[in-house]
Amino acid sequence: MIELITTQTARRTFVTLSLERGLRPETVMEITGHSDYKTFKKYIKITSNIKFVEMNKVWRKEPELKLAKV
Repeated sequence: MIELITTQTARRTFVTLSLERGLRPETVMEITGHSDYKTFKKYIKITSNIKFVEMNKVWRKEPELKLAKV
């Protein structure tokens, strides 16, 4: 039996994967034809991978502290 996916499922997957790979939301909105962020937001799914990548961007490295010369 062949299962078909809906265009909405495909669109949602495209949005999620594009954001996960680093495309800006504005760019994805242009590609998908969304003109309203409120509508576009319904297509965004924050996956575990997105959370992992985002947390690592911010918390992976300790900021370098420079000592002031006295």
